[in-house]
Amino acid sequence: MGHTVVSIATFGVWTAMPFVAARHPGSRWFRSSSRVAGVASLVALAVAGLTTQVGSRHKGLAQRAFLGTVFAWQAASTVEGLTREPSAA
Repeated sequence: MGHTVVSIATFGVWTAMPFVAARHPGSRWFRSSSRVAGVASLVALAVAGLTTQVGSRHKGLAQRAFLGTVFAWQAASTVEGLTREPSAA
């Protein structure tokens, strides 16, 4: 039960982060890629939840697709942070 609650909270935060970043100041490419990553992670999360609920043999693949969207956005966020001018940080 505890694992489930923590997982749901974590996945919710991971899904929300790109949407939050898309609304804050930043480069155009980062805000655009954040919106795309947010939509992709939301879709992947829904598919992962559905495949887990119905016991699909593809649930692991769907969960990894979700994590792929999260990690891709984190990489983009790192690049954005490294390329920002020091005064903009």
